[in-house]
Amino acid sequence: MASKQKFLMLSFSFSYALQLIYHQEYWNYTWIWFLYFGRELTLVSWMDYRWHAIASWTWDAQDETCGICRMAFDGCCPDCKLPGDDCPLIWGVCNHAFHLHCILKWVNSQTSQAHCPMCRREWQFKG
Repeated sequence: MASKQKFLMLSFSFSYALQLIYHQEYWNYTWIWFLYFGRELTLVSWMDYRWHAIASWTWDAQDETCGICRMAFDGCCPDCKLPGDDCPLIWGVCNHAFHLHCILKWVNSQTSQAHCPMCRREWQFKG
């Protein structure tokens, strides 16, 4: 009879522990171990911080728009009237491309050292 009571107590405690696991997972807690000391089932836990991505962003090297003005490369930047040689594409060492006028305006607007608007690396014109 004693073993049956112990089993019922353990099964009730374990069921309660499973409920805690389920509810605490929602709040990013993870219950890890179940330790049995005498008559009690003890729950030992720690906080498990997790990072859950809600969005991702990638840049396609084959992108056909300027990363600053978002205008098509085969067109012209907002400062130009007509597309052509007056608005060439400029690449940085980081391989990001921009309209000449867009990147010059960006670099001149930076108070300290200029950074690429796409990857935030130090901006250097590709030679």
